[in-house]
Amino acid sequence: MTLAASAFAEVRRLDAAPSNALPPALMTTATDLQAASPPAIAPPDPSSTPLNPASAPPAPVINVETLTPAAIDYETAGNTLNGTTDPGMAPPARLTPEFDEADFEPPEPLKPAEIPDTVPFEVEDYIPEPTGQSLAEASLEVATPPDDFIQWRATAWGGFMTNNDLEESLTFQGIEVEDSSIFGAGISRTLAGGNTVKIEGELNLLKHSGRQNHWEGTAALALRWEWSPSLSIALIEGVSYATLLPEIEDDNNTDESQFLNYLALEIEYLHSSQWGLAGRIHHRSGAYRQFGDAVGGSNAYIFGLRRRF
Repeated sequence: MTLAASAFAEVRRLDAAPSNALPPALMTTATDLQAASPPAIAPPDPSSTPLNPASAPPAPVINVETLTPAAIDYETAGNTLNGTTDPGMAPPARLTPEFDEADFEPPEPLKPAEIPDTVPFEVEDYIPEPTGQSLAEASLEVATPPDDFIQWRATAWGGFMTNNDLEESLTFQGIEVEDSSIFGAGISRTLAGGNTVKIEGELNLLKHSGRQNHWEGTAALALRWEWSPSLSIALIEGVSYATLLPEIEDDNNTDESQFLNYLALEIEYLHSSQWGLAGRIHHRSGAYRQFGDAVGGSNAYIFGLRRRF
């Protein structure tokens, strides 16, 4: 009751407040509200018929199974696209650009790429001629000189004489080493051939010491077969001249001679493209009486340090 009495007293205080508390435009009295009339609402038309859902026509039912596509007249469709239709139909609308045909320059038609009848260069023009330096560099890679490369070999020889014939020396059977050493130097040059088979010419100057004490010179041709880039064998045939009659040959010959046939069989191993080792059987004989009446001869094993250049 106390809360209701307080609220009633507050309402009476607001009604008793002076009229200038709010602007006159915003003041509305109860009389004004009663004088305002509600908006007019038009009465319903008695002649109108109310909607009856039952009286509405039924919606059509379409059976898709009975539908068949209409045939397309491609000729008519094509004429329509081209702007020509049947006489009873109006031609389709066409858009006409607004420009002056005199100012319009059609683009030039594309031309096929022109292909020359012949190639304007020779393949040989792009292949450089080999030089001596390029050939040398190529030979370093495979440790074998090219076909047209002139190759020299310089060899320092050293070895010993044996008291055996050629067959025993080749098969290493019953080798008897003589108290006679041999050392010297030789040089050879490639004369013909390719990377596999070569023909070489060689010269050797050798000094015998010990039981034999004389100089010997040889001149020969060699047929060399390159087994691999680092290994080769050679058969050497030529002549040999001794400044004195060799004492060992005097023991084995019936008619010794200072000038005899020279035969050697060599194997060479290359440690690099320039340096290698060589070993050969050094044989002097009469070659079955082809050099006077000498029969027999002498044999030696010699080994060499070789440099190619």
